[in-house]
Amino acid sequence: LMGCTWFAISQYAPSDTGRTWASMSLGQSSPLTYEDMGMGYQYFTAAHWSLTQMTPGSMQVQPENSCERIYNIICLIIGMIFFSSIISQLSAKLMQYRSVRHDREEKLSQLSHWLGKHGIKPTLVVAARRQAQDRILRSEKPRPTDEVLLL
Repeated sequence: LMGCTWFAISQYAPSDTGRTWASMSLGQSSPLTYEDMGMGYQYFTAAHWSLTQMTPGSMQVQPENSCERIYNIICLIIGMIFFSSIISQLSAKLMQYRSVRHDREEKLSQLSHWLGKHGIKPTLVVAARRQAQDRILRSEKPRPTDEVLLL
């Protein structure tokens, strides 16, 4: 969608500079412009441009007038918001995982400490810890879909 809009802006939006990205040369040594190439080449160039707005990639196509520049800025802001939210969600999930794991380890540590403090044999401590760990893991299994209220 971003690539299609980028292409449409080059074709139909007013240009205050008299240039668009499509009217620019394919390269320093080429006399051809993007407009000289077929529709497929222009479409894939616009699609490539849109991908570089959402990733750290780069390419030689850049805005050549105010309409293109405004659209470029909007795309960059959307890209920053999109990737920031993805990073935020991944960080939250990682912190949740670490918290659950820490709680599990804390419970098992308390159990081992209590058993050791009360003189329980080490082999029995290991067996009790293993059983407690299995119970904790079974209690953390995902719920069936019919038990999740929002599904």
